[in-house]
Amino acid sequence: MRNVIFILLTLCCCNVFSQTAQESLFFSGIYFYKSCEKVLDVCSGNGLDKLDTLIRREPNNAGAYFVRGSIYSFRGHGGDAIADFTRVIELEPNNAGAYFARGKLNLILKNDKAIADLSMAIKLEPNNAQAYSFRGTANVYKKDYKAAIADFTRVIELEPNNAQAYIHRGEVKHKLADYKGACLDGSKALELEGKDPYGIIKKYCK
Repeated sequence: MRNVIFILLTLCCCNVFSQTAQESLFFSGIYFYKSCEKVLDVCSGNGLDKLDTLIRREPNNAGAYFVRGSIYSFRGHGGDAIADFTRVIELEPNNAGAYFARGKLNLILKNDKAIADLSMAIKLEPNNAQAYSFRGTANVYKKDYKAAIADFTRVIELEPNNAQAYIHRGEVKHKLADYKGACLDGSKALELEGKDPYGIIKKYCK
């Protein structure tokens, strides 16, 4: 147990977890602490060895699999990460964080399972704005633009100051030839950002 907590502290420093994943890390009484003092350098070396040892000793420790999957993800080992998050789900079928993490990886890997995973994360955690955002992106890849707009709209409902959500929704509206709607979303993003790094006004407000 102490080893897992120690590794979680290190992952905080490595910026591995999204805010949602941080809030979801309550596996088997393991608490996620935000202090980053005096921790092992998990991201560069021996953390995986410690986790491998812990998992061999405690093969049903969902928290250990989640942390190891997060390290694999951070290092770009998508297949290994997905296997660990799948094991978490087997052990804890209602673990929203594991579905969310696996869904993000499936999206990055262009895997069709991304929407199913992210939908399950949303079912278990209905106010997870990031899950809606990633699912919206997955729907864009599928060219299901109406579903994508619905997802980005939900992100905006949950996070009214999320400029990126307005940008993403504006892009989808532009694909659907809703140029006025795209311009309005682009203008709102500009209002929130205070700048126009993507040239969205020039692109959408002709």
